[in-house]
Amino acid sequence: MHPPFLLITGIPRSGTTLAASLVDRLQNTICVNEPGRYYNWTGGCQDSKQFARLCMWDLERMRRRVIAGGTVLDRREHDGSVPTNYFDETGPRRDLRMLSVGRPGANEELLMAIKHNEPFTSVLSELCSINEVRIVALIRHPIPTILSWQARGIPLSTGQLSAGYRFWPEALAIRDAGKSVLEVQAKMYELYCTRYLENRDRIAIVKYEDLIADPGIFERFTGRALCGGPRIIKANLTRRNHLEENIARVKNAIAENLRNAFAFYPDLNTWRIATH
Repeated sequence: MHPPFLLITGIPRSGTTLAASLVDRLQNTICVNEPGRYYNWTGGCQDSKQFARLCMWDLERMRRRVIAGGTVLDRREHDGSVPTNYFDETGPRRDLRMLSVGRPGANEELLMAIKHNEPFTSVLSELCSINEVRIVALIRHPIPTILSWQARGIPLSTGQLSAGYRFWPEALAIRDAGKSVLEVQAKMYELYCTRYLENRDRIAIVKYEDLIADPGIFERFTGRALCGGPRIIKANLTRRNHLEENIARVKNAIAENLRNAFAFYPDLNTWRIATH
């Protein structure tokens, strides 16, 4: 029997939002996206173990509420579906709504899932020690990932970190080292890959590229069928525009700062870019 909880984490801009959307469409399953209270809790918890316990308490609370016929609040599209991308093509966040979401007919087999990138990866070792949870980490080729960081309204675009990194001292040290924004980005990408490699025997690691090619990954992983209509997903391709002059800089930063990441992506030139 599968554990009742699923945590989705991963490198920012690696397809975690898309993964959450696919998981939310599985039978007897609900997936919540990046509740803001988790960022607030990092400031109130004394250490990573307390934060991990609080996360699990929240998961259990939401699961019991849904099973009892209640709802949970989540950021959704206006039609109630989980978004596949938080940002529009120009960079800003899209207009999403906080909606009450339930699962009529949910039973004790309900799979309660939640997606959060930096908070869950920051305390990954603590979360991996909890028997009732399965964890999936999404990764993506470093070049389009870093280019996406640079083009979106997230803290990493300027070399800053969100509050979700409080319990990840190695990440805070990278931010505070006084390096260039691009070097911070390259080192952060490497840090994510290193953490996932260290825990690879306790988590499932899914490449964004594999998810795009085979969106049924989560159906097999959870043993649950897809509800509703067919899967319709669109790869988030990096557009060419004025990126050519920056790609060489990104490659240089990657060559200088990445080591463990090459275990996942040994070829810097194998990635997709739109030509229009």
